[in-house]
Amino acid sequence: VAELLQKPEKYVMVQFQQISAMCMGGTSDPCAVLQLTSIGKLGTEENKRYSEALSKAIKTHLNIDPERVYIFFSDIPRAFIGWNGSTFA
Repeated sequence: VAELLQKPEKYVMVQFQQISAMCMGGTSDPCAVLQLTSIGKLGTEENKRYSEALSKAIKTHLNIDPERVYIFFSDIPRAFIGWNGSTFA
């Protein structure tokens, strides 16, 4: 993810949470919901690239079909993310 966003790894956090019961499209076949939150580096064209790369990774590592993956992108202002007793603003 750090490489994809071209951001230092020390600022990137990834959480994986397995939920035992989740359905999509009326079936309980494997599915996933991803949320990518970033300060900048998001946009229409960038998000298409991220979606492709993340979907491939989910398929490779978790064997979840990209048609069963939703990705939510959030571009957050610097002042709205706290870290190390301050914000990124």
